Amino acid sequence: LAEAYRSANRLDLASDAYRASASIPGTAQAKARAKYAQLLLNRSDAAQNAPAIVKLLSDALNDPFVQKDPPAREATLYTLGEAYFVSRDWVAAEEALKKAIEEKPDSQYAPSARLYLAKTHWFRAREEATKIKQDQA
Repeated sequence: LAEAYRSANRLDLASDAYRASASIPGTAQAKARAKYAQLLLNRSDAAQNAPAIVKLLSDALNDPFVQKDPPAREATLYTLGEAYFVSRDWVAAEEALKKAIEEKPDSQYAPSARLYLAKTHWFRAREEATKIKQDQA
């Protein structure tokens, strides 16, 4: 149902459906958490929601259903990296994205993960350069 709402661009209803699915234990719950998090990350207030998304996905990685379901783990790891990126936690984003790429280099998420990983390096370098300039001033 959530996918149908998402396809129809009814993101509010899709979000509600994913949230409901994410509360039902099992394999579907694991996939729904990642999809729900992806939806939240695509909203304009994603940066505000990032800490809650990180918690949701971090908890999901410890879920036995996620550990036994490679596609769910793959989606969860990648989305966790993206959530850290949105929250501007470059170190955690780098760790999660590297892990996602290492575990499944041919994943459908791998090209995006590599792009986000490159962006984390760029942002970290920019922050370090700014700090050096401030220290020299």
